[in-house]
Amino acid sequence: DEADSLLSVLKGTVEKVKRLLQDPVQTEFVIVTLPEAMVIDETLRLAKDLRSFGIKTRHLIVNHLLPSKTSCTFCQSRREEQDRYLQRIRKDFGNLEMTEVNLRPTEVRGVKALTELAGEIFS
Repeated sequence: DEADSLLSVLKGTVEKVKRLLQDPVQTEFVIVTLPEAMVIDETLRLAKDLRSFGIKTRHLIVNHLLPSKTSCTFCQSRREEQDRYLQRIRKDFGNLEMTEVNLRPTEVRGVKALTELAGEIFS
């Protein structure tokens, strides 16, 4: 009937997407994380799930890093905390190529801003 036909089409679509995601020639899954405990835990789960689905990852982006040198005591304290989490990230994800991205003064939105960021990250 109609429901069976729809399920058959959906199954075929899911299989095509699965093959595409598992093909490292056509697809690269780049994981993005933040230097915070809960986010790192979630990122570890994501990496494990991707592996279980046969999706290879080679690259990890650590986003929103504060400047390492600053006169702001609050900012310096937060950066020291981020540095501790960066050590954990390096240990937990040592098999991945890691790129650190500093916090921007404004939100990255739009094609121009994304293109500029991509140029910095992937150059």
